[in-house]
Amino acid sequence: MSMNLNAEPEWNWLQGRTALITGAANGLGRGMARKWAESGAYVVIGDMDETAGRIVLEELRRISGKDKHHFVKTDVTSWESQVALFKEAMEKSPGKHLDVVVANAGIGESDPEMFLPQADLKLRKPNVKTIDIDLTGVIYTAHLAYWAFAQPAPKGDSLSSGSPRHHSLLLIGSMASLKYSIEPMYAAAKHGVLGLFRTLRRPHYFLKFDRNNPESSIKIKPGLLCPYFVDTNIIKKDGVKALPDDVELTKIEEVVEAASRIVLDKEGGKAMMVLTHSMAKVMGKGKNKGGIVEIGGLSGKL
Repeated sequence: MSMNLNAEPEWNWLQGRTALITGAANGLGRGMARKWAESGAYVVIGDMDETAGRIVLEELRRISGKDKHHFVKTDVTSWESQVALFKEAMEKSPGKHLDVVVANAGIGESDPEMFLPQADLKLRKPNVKTIDIDLTGVIYTAHLAYWAFAQPAPKGDSLSSGSPRHHSLLLIGSMASLKYSIEPMYAAAKHGVLGLFRTLRRPHYFLKFDRNNPESSIKIKPGLLCPYFVDTNIIKKDGVKALPDDVELTKIEEVVEAASRIVLDKEGGKAMMVLTHSMAKVMGKGKNKGGIVEIGGLSGKL
């Protein structure tokens, strides 16, 4: 069933729940963290940038009036670092479990000259950091999310009552997941994220139901967000926008809204693009809300 983009998201679902967001010291992750903390969620930030991460942490505590938000320095390319992040997040969560996980950490192209013909130069090993962060790191995060979601909720936790318990996993793709890109490794990584989402949204990955113990049943709702160019560090080089001046950017507040709609959707398995308004009018065929467009027909069109 398609989303009603004109309906107000059910922000109250976030009240008292815990969200873990990788790469939330800047950009989209920071925007999600701020909005969800404002809506009553407890947020755990996993990021390599400790200075920026602690600044965002103080913002969250000021916005929400609560001190139960946390920052954990994390290298998403390291399995051990991500395991430590998840364990600390669950330990510090008021409910000792996680409700939402966002695999947001990402970078742009790490080796722009990788596929340039350079027969006269000494053969060198390419820098595949983009794959390490944008795909391997995402797979680690998604795997750990499934582990965290499967942990039994503490007795007496009213937010986890009912059957099944609902959890959201949001994967951050890109328009490069769907279209061609001039950055080969970035496109390869984001196509990989799309493939991961398409697999995880299949029913046997979606629901774990225990007839003998219904309270332990869980529903994991994977989602995919594919934004166009957004004013974040990914499109900057040395702090300067690395795009022509006539390239229009999407609005970060609309990207945050789209991410929130995916996470708060009761059914799960949804994917959205966030475009410029002029692009959204064409691609959304009148069903867009500003720059937000739901991607339908996942079994065929994607």
